Amino acid sequence: MKSLKKLIIPIAIMAVLVIALVVYMIVSSSGSNDPVEVNKDVLVIHPTLISQMSVHRKNDPMDIVIDMSYSNATDTYSYVFNGAENTADQYSDSKLNTFVGILSDYNVNSIIENPASLSEYGLDDPEVTIAITTNDGQSYRVILGDDTYEGANCYMKIDGDENVYTIAVAKKYYAEYKEIDFLKSQVLDIDYSKIATVQFDRNSDNVHIKAKCEIYEESGAPQYFVYEPFTLKASTYFEKLMEYVCTLEIAKFIEIPDDQLANYGMADPAFHFVITMDDGSKTELYISENLGEFYYGKLAGHSNYFMLSEAQISGLETPMLTLLSSYIAYYQASEISSVTGSYNGDTFRFELDVAAGGAYSDEDSVVKLDNRNAVIYNSNGRTYASVLFETLATIMIGGIDTNAHPNVSDSIMTLTFITKDYQTLKFDFVPKGSDQYYVMQNDEYTSFYVNAAELFHNGGQDTYNYGVWPAYELLDTAIRNNSNGIYDIPE
Repeated sequence: MKSLKKLIIPIAIMAVLVIALVVYMIVSSSGSNDPVEVNKDVLVIHPTLISQMSVHRKNDPMDIVIDMSYSNATDTYSYVFNGAENTADQYSDSKLNTFVGILSDYNVNSIIENPASLSEYGLDDPEVTIAITTNDGQSYRVILGDDTYEGANCYMKIDGDENVYTIAVAKKYYAEYKEIDFLKSQVLDIDYSKIATVQFDRNSDNVHIKAKCEIYEESGAPQYFVYEPFTLKASTYFEKLMEYVCTLEIAKFIEIPDDQLANYGMADPAFHFVITMDDGSKTELYISENLGEFYYGKLAGHSNYFMLSEAQISGLETPMLTLLSSYIAYYQASEISSVTGSYNGDTFRFELDVAAGGAYSDEDSVVKLDNRNAVIYNSNGRTYASVLFETLATIMIGGIDTNAHPNVSDSIMTLTFITKDYQTLKFDFVPKGSDQYYVMQNDEYTSFYVNAAELFHNGGQDTYNYGVWPAYELLDTAIRNNSNGIYDIPE
């Protein structure tokens, strides 16, 4: 009996060990090992070695297929995206290059060396499958499964490797890029030299501008001359706005369902541009109002919508008057042959022949007022001819009134400019109340008015603050009363 009791204890211990061994084997075979943290490159293929990458997404019927080649001579890549013949025109090489680079480099942060069933990790029916073929014909296949419980990583596996790994979930986000994400961010790059006309419409205040485009000979930069609803040179603010449009860069393309267009301001876009080229082709652009520091837009004839940040376009809300030249007519002295003026029964004729870049005092310059030498200076070296010409060439627009109907027969002052290329511009000024004047150009109402100071302000000692008629009277007085070409305004 004692012998039996002595045997019970060893048998019990042996039974416990057997059970422990069985449990260990079951646990081991079920793959319950916890991930082991690592920092390890498990697959790195340099993009120069890749001939094709394809990405299949479980919930997207369209695969991404990128065929590529690398030129060692030029250190550049050539891509064909999903068989597109015009890949280079539509898609961004830099975006394709980034995509390929990210999905050909796998640095994992943990390893499960004895994994459970692949279904435990979402790898039996993976969310993403990435296939890579190299130039020497080798093939690699990577699958991405479920996110880990904390959401920062996802499970992955490589064909030929029995281990399961975890990798930053950002890898899966990149793998889920759609075609729209590869489109070029610069959606317009228009050749200014081939633009015939541009049009800008704004809903909020019914702005409507049509302008012809001409090129500065010296710089090759565009300049715009408005012909509807006014006849006037556009300002540098309009030039800058059109520069943003003609070289339009966007933040990204987005998909907007038809039933959500109003939420993005695209059911009735706030801004509209039409660019017509010399060959008659047109580019038509629609942009929403500013919605939380972003605009949304679309090109006519294209299905994709896009986002614009405030930094990518500016000037959409510029007041109408600021989009136009500040002056009813702006000239350099070298452009003008003569200016005649009449007011209250008095008249003058101001003649100029000044070379481009030249000065009134140059030996070959001719500057006359009523056939008298008009190059008279003050003691500071300023000519009174400059005072008059500057007031004539910088008559500032005071505002716009499209509802008025002034009659040229009511004009109180007429100024007629004749340019060296024989163009004639006649401006008449018709009273608008007591301190403003409607502007008529060649007997037609311009829709502009000027403030009385532009025509009648006497600046006294300040020769930079004169209106037209006092400037004429000042020059006339200086010619009459100068001493050896010098005249100073009495204090």
